[in-house]
Amino acid sequence: MKISLPVIVLCCFFSCAVIAQNRGRIRGRVTTSDHRPAVNLSVMLKGTPRIALSNDNGEYEFVHIEPGNYTICITAVGLVSQRKEIIVNRRKTTTVDFILYEDSHQLLEVQVSGGKPNRFAKKETESVARLPVKNLENPQAYTVVSKELLREQVVTEYKSAFKNVPGVIATTAPNGGNYIRIRGYYAGSYLRNGLAAQQYLGLDPVNIERIEVLKGPSGTLFGSSLISFGGLVNRATKTPFEETKGEVSYALGNFGLSRLTADVNTALNKEKTVLFRVNAATHQQHSFQDYGFERSTSAAPSLLYKVNSRLSFLFDAEFYKVNRVTPIYPVFGAAVTVRNFKDLKLDYRKSLTTDETMISQNSTNVFTRAEYKITDKWKSLTQIAFSNGRWDNYSAINAFWLTDTTIRRSVNLQRPRNFNSVNIQQNFNGDFHTGTVRHRLVAGLDAYLFNTTFQNYKALDYDTVNVLRNTPALSLTSVYNKIAAVPPMTSARAVQGQYALYVSDVLSLSDRLYAMLSVRADRFVNKGTTLNGIAPTDKYSQNSFSPKLGLIYQPLKERISIFANYMNGFQNIAPVAQPNSTIASFKPQQANQWEGGAKLDLFGNKLNATLSYYDIRVSNLIRTESAIRDGFAGLYSFQDGEQRSKGYEADLIANPVPGLNLVLGYGHNQNKLLKATANTGKNIASSPYDIANGWVSYRIVKGAATGFGAGLGANYVGKSYFDAANTFVLPAYTMIDATIFYDLPKWTLSAKVNNITSEKAWDMNGSPFTPGQFIGNIAFRF
Repeated sequence: MKISLPVIVLCCFFSCAVIAQNRGRIRGRVTTSDHRPAVNLSVMLKGTPRIALSNDNGEYEFVHIEPGNYTICITAVGLVSQRKEIIVNRRKTTTVDFILYEDSHQLLEVQVSGGKPNRFAKKETESVARLPVKNLENPQAYTVVSKELLREQVVTEYKSAFKNVPGVIATTAPNGGNYIRIRGYYAGSYLRNGLAAQQYLGLDPVNIERIEVLKGPSGTLFGSSLISFGGLVNRATKTPFEETKGEVSYALGNFGLSRLTADVNTALNKEKTVLFRVNAATHQQHSFQDYGFERSTSAAPSLLYKVNSRLSFLFDAEFYKVNRVTPIYPVFGAAVTVRNFKDLKLDYRKSLTTDETMISQNSTNVFTRAEYKITDKWKSLTQIAFSNGRWDNYSAINAFWLTDTTIRRSVNLQRPRNFNSVNIQQNFNGDFHTGTVRHRLVAGLDAYLFNTTFQNYKALDYDTVNVLRNTPALSLTSVYNKIAAVPPMTSARAVQGQYALYVSDVLSLSDRLYAMLSVRADRFVNKGTTLNGIAPTDKYSQNSFSPKLGLIYQPLKERISIFANYMNGFQNIAPVAQPNSTIASFKPQQANQWEGGAKLDLFGNKLNATLSYYDIRVSNLIRTESAIRDGFAGLYSFQDGEQRSKGYEADLIANPVPGLNLVLGYGHNQNKLLKATANTGKNIASSPYDIANGWVSYRIVKGAATGFGAGLGANYVGKSYFDAANTFVLPAYTMIDATIFYDLPKWTLSAKVNNITSEKAWDMNGSPFTPGQFIGNIAFRF
C-alpha cells in the first residue's frame, strides 16, 4: 500500500504553517447548580469572533490567545447570564470555571424547548475520535442522531433512527439484525459505547443517548471485525446523573402496536457519589401482512460510582429478549420474466409465513469502564465489554420464484446458535504541548475475542404454491418433526482473536490549522472452525498496518473548517486451496479513501452543516479465473480485483428562528466492481445512487400555547438492483411521516403517522415496508 503521496502533501502543509508564538490558553468547565456538566453551551470571548462549545464533560477551551485582558461571557436561554474578567499571559493557561443557575422567568420555556436553540445539532462527542476534538477540528465526516430527535419523531424501532442520516438506508435482516448501507457498503450496529456488541438479533432504542455514524473506512481506530469500508455505527447509551428523575411512556398504534417504556434515575447515597439508572421497554406488534409478529422486552441498568475527583467506575448491562416471525427472502429463477418488485403478482399483504414463533432470541451486553485522571494533562480509560447473543429454532424461509406465479418455499433451520465476544480496551489520553504545538493524543491497546457455535440442518423444501391462490400458513411443527428425524448437517465452532496497538494525535499547528496523524498495528488470529467434531484445518493469522491522515484549516475561526483526509480500512482474508494443490496466502484486503469538504457552525450554532466528496478504492479484492498452473487447469484465486465507491454528501441541521428546526441531508454514491470474477462494471446490489432525507418541525416557545408543535419528514431512496447482475430492480420510493405534539415539563402527548401515503416499497432484503401507521404516545415525567 503506497502512502508516499499523502505524506508528502501533509509535509508540505506543515512546512507552510505559521506557528503561533508566545500565546496563552483559556480553559475551564461549565456546570449547573446541581453539579452536572453543561453540555453544548456557547462560551464567548468578548471583543473577538471566538466561540467555544462545552463538551460532554462541560469543558471548553480557547487556544493561541494573544496576551491581554479579556471578558468571557455565557448566555443561555433559561440560565442567568454570566461574565468574567480575566488576564491571559503568554505561554500560560488561564482556568475559568462557571456554575450556572436557572432564570426563573425563563424556566418553563427552557424545559419545553430543551434549553438549546439548535437542539438537534449535538456533534461534540469524544467517542468519534476517542479524543476531546470538536466537530470543526475533526477531518472526518460523521452524523450524530440524538435522543431528542428520536423522541420528537416518536421512534419505536431502531432502524427508523437512520432516516436522519444523509446517504444511509437501513434494513432489518431476516434474523432480526439491524444493518445499514453506507457509502455503498453494508455495516452493522456492532459497537456499543465504542466496544463490541453482538446485535445479530436486533435492538430496542429505549437506552439510546445518541447514535454516531462515522463515514468512510475507519480501521485505524476501530479495526476490521466490527465495521465496513463504508463506515460504522456506534450506539452511545444513557448513563446515570445526580438528580432523581424519571419518565414513563406508552405508545399505541394500529397493526397491534403496544409499547411501554420507563427511564428512572436516582442517587443511592447522600453524597451523590453512587448513581443508578435503569431503562426498560416492552414492545409488541403484529405485521401489516396476514401473518407475522414481534414481541420483545428490554432492560438496561447502569451504575456510576465516583470514588473521588480523579477516579470513577461505570457498570452497565443490557438484556434483550424477542420472539418474532422472520420475513421470507426471495430468490428469482431464470424462468421469471418480471424484473421489478412492483410488478410481482404477489399480494403486498401476503407474507407466505406463519403466526408461529420462527425465532426466539436473547442477548446480553455487559460493559464496565474505569476512568482515572492521572494528571491535569493525562487520563486513563479502561473498558471491558462482554457480549452474548443466542437464538433457538431460527427458521429462515427462502421463496424460490420458479415462474411469475409459482414459488417453492424452503426452510433452513439453526437450533441453537451462540455468539460470544470479549472486548478489552485500554486508552491513555494526553493534552500537552511541545513548544508551541498543542497535542491531543490517544494511545490505546485493544483485544477482541470472538467465538460462535451453531448447528445447521439440511434445507427442507416445504411446498410449492401459486401466489394467485390462497396460501396456507407454514406449519413449523411439521417442519421440526421432519428435521428432527435426522442429525444436524453441520455442527460447528469458530474462534477468532484480534489484537491491536493504535496512536492518534491531533496537532494544533496554529489557532486555525490542525493535523491528525494516526496509525494502527493489528494482529488477526483465526483459530479455525471445528466442523462436525473434526479439528480445524483453516487456521491462519495476518498482520495489518492502517494509517489515517487528516488536515483542517479554519478560514473563519470556530465557524468554518475546510478538511481533507486519507483513511484506510482493512479486512482479513483466509488462505485458499488452489487446483494445483498449493495454498495461496493473501494480504489483508485494503480500502483507501480520499475525502475533502467543509464544515460550518454559524450564527451561534444555529446553522450546522457538513459538505464532502469522497473516493474509496479497493485494489486487492479476491477474484477467481480459469487458468493453468504447473500443468493443472482449474479455477484459481487471484488478489487483483478492483472496486470503487465515490460520491458526495450534504448534512444540514438548522434553527433559523426560535422553535423552528430543520434536519436535511443528501447523499449520492456510485459503487461498482472494476475487476471481478463476474459482474465487472455493474453496480453493487442494493446501492441506490441518490438518497435524501428531511425533517422540519416547529414548536411554540412563548405564550399560552407554549409546547405545542408539529413535524413533517420525507425520505427519498433512488432505484437500485436487488441482484449483483443488475437484472432485478428495487424501485425508488418516497415516504412521508408527520407528528403533532404537546410538550410540557411534566408530560408530553404525541401523535405520529408513518408513511402517510402508504407508499408500496421494498427494503434491501426484498421485504415490504409497512403502509400508513398511526401511533399515539403519552409520556409522564417526575
